[in-house]
Amino acid sequence: MNKSGFVVGVTALGLMVSVSASGSDDVSDFEGPYIGASISKSKGEILWENTGDIYDFDHDTVAVAGVFAGYNTSILDDGLIAGVEAAYAPGKVIYTSATVSSTTGRKTYDIYNSLDLNVRLGKSIKTDGGAVMPYITSGYSRVDIDTKKGACGASSGHNYGVGMEYQSNSEFFVGLGYLKRDGFSVPVSNQACVTSNGFDGETEALQLRLGTRF
Repeated sequence: MNKSGFVVGVTALGLMVSVSASGSDDVSDFEGPYIGASISKSKGEILWENTGDIYDFDHDTVAVAGVFAGYNTSILDDGLIAGVEAAYAPGKVIYTSATVSSTTGRKTYDIYNSLDLNVRLGKSIKTDGGAVMPYITSGYSRVDIDTKKGACGASSGHNYGVGMEYQSNSEFFVGLGYLKRDGFSVPVSNQACVTSNGFDGETEALQLRLGTRF
């Protein structure tokens, strides 16, 4: 499968740890409940079960909007923040393969109704202009999948990622995140949307997040 996501994730996490080590703690900026909205851009891969062929998929949709809500609390009294979050994006993401099949042309898949249930661990850092919180996240994902043939139904997997949030006051924040969803599968027995070959899939998304705490 595509290794670029691991490179991005590890690089971003390294930068976050470096920043965390140089900042001062201020947990009050990120504690409590929050809600917000996001837009994301993504790409994906499909691994065919029978042949082992891998198809890279580009995200044809300009951007997909979503909403999220969560709760953070401080732990260990040293600036660490633990939290839980639920995120939902109803919009349809259309993936088109870069490889052209000799029998079916370019393969397309639609993924929509994305639901992510995550735990997060971050570190609050006070800055001159406000506060930042780098974090890591992991959890459960569920999506609906369609192919050219028909609707596959729901498929679930796991996710992991990294992110950074910034806020200049105690109410509003902006964030940038990377999230990889993995473990989605459609078995060959699902004749509603596949013919002679099932597949496993994964997606990678960059997210811009805007929210408020209360």
